Amino acid sequence: MVQGLITNTDMNQNNELIYESLSKKVAEQFFSRNCDQRELKYSQLEINNFSICFGIDTSSIGTKGVYVKIPKVDLYLKNSNIFPLTEEDKRFADQEYQSLRYLAQYWKADDLGISFIKVLGFLREYNAIVTEKIFAKDIYREFRKIDLLNKCGNNGVSDYMRDFISRFGIALSRFHNIKKQESVFEAGSLILKIEKYCGRLKSFKICNYLIDQVLIGVRKLLDYSAPTFKTITLKGLDLRNIFIDCDRHIYLLDPGAMKNDYREADLARFIVTLRLLYWGSPWFFLQFSANKTYEGNLLRGYNDTDNLKVDNKILSAYILKELLKHWHMAYVILNLKPWPLSVKRFLRYSYIDPFYNKQIKAVMLDI
Repeated sequence: MVQGLITNTDMNQNNELIYESLSKKVAEQFFSRNCDQRELKYSQLEINNFSICFGIDTSSIGTKGVYVKIPKVDLYLKNSNIFPLTEEDKRFADQEYQSLRYLAQYWKADDLGISFIKVLGFLREYNAIVTEKIFAKDIYREFRKIDLLNKCGNNGVSDYMRDFISRFGIALSRFHNIKKQESVFEAGSLILKIEKYCGRLKSFKICNYLIDQVLIGVRKLLDYSAPTFKTITLKGLDLRNIFIDCDRHIYLLDPGAMKNDYREADLARFIVTLRLLYWGSPWFFLQFSANKTYEGNLLRGYNDTDNLKVDNKILSAYILKELLKHWHMAYVILNLKPWPLSVKRFLRYSYIDPFYNKQIKAVMLDI
């Protein structure tokens, strides 16, 4: 039955039929035979930018459940069908599944109260990753409230946020140290990525002067070398993929693909999502980002467990790349919105561009 669905060339396959078949298989395979199937609760399909998801849990005391995620590369382009699966979809899902399996073996931070979600299996015929379902809330909005109170002078409430970010720095350093290889920084491949994003931003008619200054500045890195190390990095590190349960245990979701890269790449990913803490809120009009001291907490936690300190110039170069990437994605998503042109222009010139202009000009001073 499933193989028939996969090879069906009809582009209008019914997601509900696939959902019914997949949820039945998940219930049979990942719940105990002693579990009363009538007690299972199924959530509706949830379509995100890069995945289609749903959950199953029991209604009995001591609730447990599973979460099913079908990674899709092109959902932000409006294709919300589970099938057909492209080769890129399959590669996307396999990379995340392999990352979760790797993390189950090498992420050692239970003593810090920070875990990656536990992977249970991979149903390849559906491209579906099955993980434990966590009963927790998004930490992103909570941190935004904490940071706002901190900006208003109420420093006491920010201790928990600072503590988590420091502990995360320690955990990330432990993870990086497992497979680290001493290296000397060479900027060639990073410059190519920065040039790629600059070219894409120019196609959106972004300020040519700023982009040209970025290109001139980063090319100077060709003459820069410094000791660092390469390690296994995670392309999905993002503050928006972090949840916290009632016991204040932290869970990280969606690690993305693994890549052998300089360790500064992971630190930059997390730092930029901190700077984007207010994205999507009215506070972003005021160019709010998380207090810079949180970045210091992250780096102190990271450096405390490692003899080789993070190089600020290398880190700044990776932060620049991440900022350009997020700026480009903001334009891609904005252009896909069915909003009037006047609204898009307003958001572009008053919401998106001022923030990224300010951030990029500041980081260029450190490169």
